Amino acid sequence: MRKFLVRRASVVLFFGVAILILGGWFGLGLFKNLGGANDNFFADDTPAAQTNAEVRRIFGDGEAEQIIVLFESKNRSGDVTSTAYAAEATKLLDKLGAKSIHSYYTTGADQFVSRDKRDTYAVVALDGDKTTQYDTATAFAKDARSDVFDVSLGGSLVGQQQTQEQAKTDLEHAELISLPILALLLFWFFRSPIAAAVPLVMSGLTIAGALAVARLIHYVVPIDTYTLNVITILGVGLSIDYSLLMVNRFRDELHAKKAPDVAAEKTQQTAGRTVFFSGLTVMVCLLSLLLFPVGFMKSVSIGGAASVAVAVFISVVLLPPALKLMGKTIDKWSIKQHKTLSKGWHRLAVAVTKRPVMFLIAGIVGIAALVWPVKDFAVKSFDWHVLPSNQSAYHVGKVMDERFAVKAPTVTILAHFDRSPSVAQVCQLAQTAQNIDGVESVQGAYVPTVGQPDCAALPYVLEGLKMQSPELAAVAAKQAAQYVKGNNAVLHVVSQYDPNDGRTKTLLDRIRNASYGDGVTLRLSGEATRSQETMDVYVRLIPVAVMVVVLAMVVVLSLSLGSFVIPLQAVIVNSLALFISLGVLIMVFQYGWLANVLHMNVSGGFGLSIPILIFVIAFGLSMDYAVFLYSRIHELYDTSGDAHKAIVEGVAKTGPIITSAALLMFVVVASFALSHIAIIQQIGLGLAVAVLVDAFFVRIVFVPAVMQLFGRASWWGPVWLKRITIKHE
Repeated sequence: MRKFLVRRASVVLFFGVAILILGGWFGLGLFKNLGGANDNFFADDTPAAQTNAEVRRIFGDGEAEQIIVLFESKNRSGDVTSTAYAAEATKLLDKLGAKSIHSYYTTGADQFVSRDKRDTYAVVALDGDKTTQYDTATAFAKDARSDVFDVSLGGSLVGQQQTQEQAKTDLEHAELISLPILALLLFWFFRSPIAAAVPLVMSGLTIAGALAVARLIHYVVPIDTYTLNVITILGVGLSIDYSLLMVNRFRDELHAKKAPDVAAEKTQQTAGRTVFFSGLTVMVCLLSLLLFPVGFMKSVSIGGAASVAVAVFISVVLLPPALKLMGKTIDKWSIKQHKTLSKGWHRLAVAVTKRPVMFLIAGIVGIAALVWPVKDFAVKSFDWHVLPSNQSAYHVGKVMDERFAVKAPTVTILAHFDRSPSVAQVCQLAQTAQNIDGVESVQGAYVPTVGQPDCAALPYVLEGLKMQSPELAAVAAKQAAQYVKGNNAVLHVVSQYDPNDGRTKTLLDRIRNASYGDGVTLRLSGEATRSQETMDVYVRLIPVAVMVVVLAMVVVLSLSLGSFVIPLQAVIVNSLALFISLGVLIMVFQYGWLANVLHMNVSGGFGLSIPILIFVIAFGLSMDYAVFLYSRIHELYDTSGDAHKAIVEGVAKTGPIITSAALLMFVVVASFALSHIAIIQQIGLGLAVAVLVDAFFVRIVFVPAVMQLFGRASWWGPVWLKRITIKHE
């Protein structure tokens, strides 16, 4: 097969490139059908998720569909309780055509009035799917003209849609920033414009193929908007990594006076094998995310694995024929390259292997300092802090926090009665919920307030209201109908605690165990409930995912290297960069260190899915570099039998390649850290730190030091494993 691919180079290359180009054209259709919402960060098979779907089915909307319309007084002079302000706001809201409106002017609730009474807001629900609702709301905000106040849109739905739009814009900016820098670095590393062009062409074909695969998968499993960023990061980064390794090996073979076809075959046999096992390890890491029943994780797992698979296919199947056809032309117009860099890596490898204990101790001290902040790791729900700061949803969230003495509901109670509930029963339900320790307030039908008649007398009061003011009674009935339908009633509970606070779990238990009377069954949903249940899912499955990844890595590296010891070394050593990366993320996004300088959004914590995702991708990339280094050392050890010499020569030969690949990967992921979205910033910065630490510290210092201490024992493996390990010629 290897010889066929090289000997039929023109045919293989023509059909391969044609398929990828057509696939890219097909994959562009994915942009029209992408999803992406805060719901994607919650587990999708929990009781709370099922209850949330039931609330939406019965009541027509849920917490994810809420749109906030914020009215801010111009010149800070208006009063929301004035007749003029009320008339203007009501007139504008009527134009929106909402199916439900909750505001100060429909409820009289003080929660809709800012502390200085200059601002107010309305929570509205619109007809149509999310895109239609967003389009309707933005058209309304664009046309809203008033001399009294300014109008802004916020809420979860608006935040979701604006984040998707910003993600696409940031993706374009990241590519525009990174590609010129990558081109210059590639020319500097290869000293040849033709050789430098190969990784760029390969990365474009990889993205085209990955988009095609992702669109095919999208017909079965919805692909998230953020997946585009992961596909681009991995597609561009790994394409450059793999092509750097392949092209460098091909040129080495040419410089050894081998014919182009022989050099291409040898490149595929050695570097191609390394790329295959490297890609396999990264794919296994990414596919481990499928263990988590979370839409975001599934989407990134599938999209990322598709990107890696295409990069490996192009590197192993299409690149060798292309290299053969280029032959010595790949060095045309090249600039003479100095050997000083390789000599420097050789001297460093000699120094590390001469004093391995000293280097390990110094490294551990440095690691401890950077990992220390991990003790303060905080889990936090996604809120306005992670939204793009240039979007209205960010502004509305900030204003709500600063000027209003109200929190958004975080617990939804769906109550099912054995028959259509009376006014008194619904009132009693709300009153019971209000009296639970940890509940700040309750929103729903017939919620008791100060000065209101007790629940038993409320039905008679409402009957009297019908007689005195039928119009006002009709408004009250319309509002109540939003919370009571058939045998069901819904309440939205404002908790005193953050959704991820440990006390929230106790509050949820109190709500479930309270006595609401006979014939009533309760189910809970809402952000707090879904966050807690998602947290439980993560806690249960993270150890399983870790075991799967570690086991897979040990198996793959054992088959590749013929050793059981080195894979275990790799798993432990590779984890160092991950913890350092997490420590840096906490310094920036929790402590706020250098956040202004780096233009990062300080979020105060992390959604648990983000560090898991960073760990998985960074672990895969670190195994990527590990395979590069260990495979070359293994090749040298096979031919010489000298463990020390193999380590030194392996570091000297791969050090420039690994660090060059790491710098290129750093440019790719760092460009995404320039995003306006905190989620993408965290992924970009976390991966950037992990890549640099792994390549310039772990791979070049820790690995040779540990291998030197183990000596020949590093290559221990049972006889049967040695038999099935591919030997280097």
